[in-house]
Amino acid sequence: RTSNNMILGKKEKLGLLLFTGIILIVVVLIILLVIVRDRNNATQKKPTLPTVEENTQNTGETPLTKDEQAIQEGVAAYSSGNLKQASEAYQEAIAENPNNAMAYGNLGNVLRDQGDYRGAEEQYRKAFTVDATFINGYTALAFMLFSLENKPTQAIQVLQQGLVANPGDGILVGLLEQYSIE
Repeated sequence: RTSNNMILGKKEKLGLLLFTGIILIVVVLIILLVIVRDRNNATQKKPTLPTVEENTQNTGETPLTKDEQAIQEGVAAYSSGNLKQASEAYQEAIAENPNNAMAYGNLGNVLRDQGDYRGAEEQYRKAFTVDATFINGYTALAFMLFSLENKPTQAIQVLQQGLVANPGDGILVGLLEQYSIE
């Protein structure tokens, strides 16, 4: 009887953890979409993503780089469920700028959603290797290891690694506390 209560408690905690991870991913996507929308509204009034040529017009803003343009296209494709197109766009962004942590992190999300956890882990690690302050790389990898692969020790190690590079970061500290409870 006691062990059934412990299992039920762990399932509830895992469900809460999964829900929290999904919320984090949704929040990141919403922020990216708001950035895309704001840039579009500032540079043009049509509802499509700006082309590189349109972004180089004299708008008073810094034009988007090719890797930023590719990331926008990837976010739009990912949001519409087109993982293949999103993957291609993120790979294009990486080819344009191999130091773009967001491109690696977003490609990791695509690979994770496709069930390629090894590929996703490789991309998340590249994300925080090129930019140790890219918190989403640590949190996405830790979430995948903890929730999808049942590797809590490795998830905790990733969060601790993130805290070394980003001391006191509230998101990393909160996830570390949450994962350590298990």
